[in-house]
Amino acid sequence: MRRDIRITNLEDLAAIWADNAVDEKLAAGLLNSITAADARATNPVYAGARSRIIKVLTPKGRHIGTYHEIVAVDSSILHRHPKDYTLRDCTRVRLSGELAAE
Repeated sequence: MRRDIRITNLEDLAAIWADNAVDEKLAAGLLNSITAADARATNPVYAGARSRIIKVLTPKGRHIGTYHEIVAVDSSILHRHPKDYTLRDCTRVRLSGELAAE
C-alpha cells in the first residue's frame, strides 16, 4: 500500500527534521547515511564545490530521509537542507518540486 506524500515548505520540513533529531542521531551513529548523487555544483555562487544528495538510513537499512548539501573543496558544508522525511507512522513529507531542486 502506498501512502500519499505530503508536500511542505522548507521551514516546516526543517522543523520536522529537527524535532526528530536527525542530525544528532547521524552524529551519534544511531542513523547511517549514503551518498545517492554527487556532482559539480551548478550554481556559480558555489564554484568548485560539489552538490550531494545524501540518503539517511536506519541501522537496518530503511531509507527514512534525504538531504542536499553543497560541499566546498576543503570539505566544509556551504549549504544543507532536508528534502524529505518519513514519519514514524510511515507517512512521508517532502519539499515542493521547486525547492527540492535547489
